[in-house]
Amino acid sequence: MAEWATISADVCTEEQKLDNKKLYFEIKENVLQKADHTRELSNQELKDCIEGELQKRDKEGLLSFEKRRQYAERLFASFRKFGVLQELIEDEEVTEILVNGPTHIFYEKAGELHCFEKSFSGEEELADLIQTICAGGNRMVNEASPIVDTRLPDGSRVNIVLPPISLDGASVSIRKFSKEPMNMAALLSYGSLSEEIALFLEKLVIAGYNLFVSGGTGSGKTTFLNALSAYIPKDKRVITIEDSAELQLFGEISSEESWWNEDCVTYRDFIAELNALGEKKNINVLIQSGGGDVFAANAIYNALILNKATITGTIIGICASAATIILMACDKRKIAKNAILMAHNPSISLWGSYTSEDLLKLADVTDQVKKSIATAYMDRLDKTEEEINQLMDAES
Repeated sequence: MAEWATISADVCTEEQKLDNKKLYFEIKENVLQKADHTRELSNQELKDCIEGELQKRDKEGLLSFEKRRQYAERLFASFRKFGVLQELIEDEEVTEILVNGPTHIFYEKAGELHCFEKSFSGEEELADLIQTICAGGNRMVNEASPIVDTRLPDGSRVNIVLPPISLDGASVSIRKFSKEPMNMAALLSYGSLSEEIALFLEKLVIAGYNLFVSGGTGSGKTTFLNALSAYIPKDKRVITIEDSAELQLFGEISSEESWWNEDCVTYRDFIAELNALGEKKNINVLIQSGGGDVFAANAIYNALILNKATITGTIIGICASAATIILMACDKRKIAKNAILMAHNPSISLWGSYTSEDLLKLADVTDQVKKSIATAYMDRLDKTEEEINQLMDAES
């Protein structure tokens, strides 16, 4: 059997190299069907299985050695690695990866956002990757539960959004973390500052001088401050004082602005205000909302989950229906005295408004919305989907 080269994302991404996508998916399906699902195959067993399927294809049409290697490596990567994204995941200088559908991939490197020149072969390959990531974190995502948060084995945070919440196909964001914290020695090696300045700053910190670290978003303020903190004498006490930003969620949650209802919050406006806050470690969301558009609430939920800050949701009046989805995105939840927290079964919004025939047609839609709401609760509460549904039905 031919020697396997080191798996590279190059062979997993360039569509022109795999001129027969049908063959690729046929081989993959056959490997899945013949695999022993009672145990996990070793890497070598998986390679042998793939090689066996490729040898069968030689009888139908001879594959060149190069083509065969490309198919084999790409198939192996689809089972064991992250296919098109493997190159970015292994690159320690990449801090964030954004996937908007199978053809648009972006990554952040050295504080700048770049467009990745490679792409998935189609929706099916992206869907396979999403299921692989979810399976690794023991999570599930589908149309009924289109939003999921999980982690890669290395600790990287992953957020996945499927249609209909995501409008342009499946969306995946991966936020990577540095394996080693940045220190002054590393900054010196990068040429970020000179040794003279580093020694001068060390003396200022030891002497207890007031220092101000300022800069734009993503410029490295926190990184530099963490490096400076290494100079603080071990016998000194450190006190951290931070201002917490505040957002208001007052009124009905809507997808679009309403000319007849001024007391509404659109997800676009809320997310714009959230982004305008910049890098904050603490954000307080004040909630006074009876609910509204579930899909708009899911969009806000997703934006809060992706934010690096510690989010505190504070109910100061009523928090009901779709607004409770947003509350579940918060790391901490508070409720003021005499405030009200409610969760409803979405099907009650249809009662009295439609005929029995219309209700039957809308049943599947309301079931999907209900599952989406329940999933948001399950992510944050130690309760099963059945228990969440019982609570919603009781409130309704």
